[in-house]
Amino acid sequence: MKIDSIDALSISFKNHAMRRSCISLALRIAQILALGQVLISTATASATYRYGFEIVRAQDADPPAVPESLQAALVAAEEVARAHPADLAPPWVDLPNGRVVVSGATSSGMKLAQAAMKELNRPINGGGPASLASSPSPGLLQAPPARRSLASLQAIEDSIIAADSLDDAEQVQMIRQDAASNRLVITVRSASDRLLKSLAEKFDGDSLLIEVDETDIEQTTGRFYDFSPFSGGAEVRALNGFNRPYWFCTTGFPWKVNITLYGTHVSGGMLTAGHCALPNEITYFWSTNSTTLTPGSNAAVGNQYMGKILPGWSTYRSDVGSVKMANSGTYQGDVALILVTPRGEDVTSYIYGVHSAGPGNVPMHKVQGMLHRPMKPGDQNVCYSGTQSGEMCGYNVTAIGISYKPRGEKWHRNLVVAQKGRKFLDNNACAKPGDSGSPVFALAGNKAVALGILSGKETGYFNCKIFFTDMHTVAGAFPGTLAIH
Repeated sequence: MKIDSIDALSISFKNHAMRRSCISLALRIAQILALGQVLISTATASATYRYGFEIVRAQDADPPAVPESLQAALVAAEEVARAHPADLAPPWVDLPNGRVVVSGATSSGMKLAQAAMKELNRPINGGGPASLASSPSPGLLQAPPARRSLASLQAIEDSIIAADSLDDAEQVQMIRQDAASNRLVITVRSASDRLLKSLAEKFDGDSLLIEVDETDIEQTTGRFYDFSPFSGGAEVRALNGFNRPYWFCTTGFPWKVNITLYGTHVSGGMLTAGHCALPNEITYFWSTNSTTLTPGSNAAVGNQYMGKILPGWSTYRSDVGSVKMANSGTYQGDVALILVTPRGEDVTSYIYGVHSAGPGNVPMHKVQGMLHRPMKPGDQNVCYSGTQSGEMCGYNVTAIGISYKPRGEKWHRNLVVAQKGRKFLDNNACAKPGDSGSPVFALAGNKAVALGILSGKETGYFNCKIFFTDMHTVAGAFPGTLAIH
């Protein structure tokens, strides 16, 4: 069911059963598009203004969780906005008044927004309120106007990312939407005059909030040990067919496929970070089984061949950044699928739990499945298991659908950000070089619920942030399914 008009919008929420159906559809769409919205406007208590832009310091605070009573209405509102991106602004949650806010950016959008506000924020007969706790006042159901639509905000983000001529562009670290203030938040390492002047020449001052976070985002590379059948959270070394200098990454979640490539049937795969693959070349992966290897040694010595990433099997290319896969109209993060070639090799349905010096005596987690929905701000207790850091938990999701640019690298688009305060870190354990591609998960007892694939990290003064591709985004990028126990 697609919402094409005000009448269709009203009909879609006519009763509780139909609302559940629409929300189910919205969830499926959200899994593919992963629209990111900021639910609470960025604090501006200590703001300054330069070149027409509001400038604030990055805050060490997690966004409040969205109450269960508002989540379904928010997902449905996102579906409406995606169906009318030129007319509607990104929806957001007004927590003090307990409502989902939908704004129109055009006259048609205002009519759609007004209808959506009434339908999304009214009580469900016999099922409790959709969002507002009781009969809402008329004022709370008025749809406020918005200057920028979802499409225009995305166009601004695309322009910033494509602006190679932007002065001091290396200072730009991350871009995300702040739906509540109807603008983009540009996180920078330094708010230099050159950068701000260059932005001011291209964009209106009220369309961007400049957030200064004097930290650095790093991509991660490193090593570990594993044997066939391969498990996630293990070290792999990558190089091309000419034995060029290689690097180390971490395997993510085991993956099951049923495809034939060049006359060869392939049934097993392994997820990892897309930036672990070479651009436009076949990248071969070996699992390290020896501690005596040195850079430049033959890849087959002391290693077990795992498989390869073929051109087109990565959502990220190191020469251009994140790319849109053939089956998707949106960017799909930073993830690649290693096709485990049939030399007797296979994959398990496990990931490694904690760091160890070699194979054996390593606690394992059975992979139970994927989370039933995409990640959202406020999700807590996120874990990852990397070859260099081991198993680390306690991260809280702060934003989704973000774009970020590590220093000296291309743009990574449509990622999830989770953070953990430095006072809660174990032995300065932010993600380390070598953890790229790690499985990101939540624990259900001793079983792992798959959440995503680790891309990079940022170590700040107050916290550690990790960046990862949502598993629902991954599932839309490649054929096959998660290997589960």
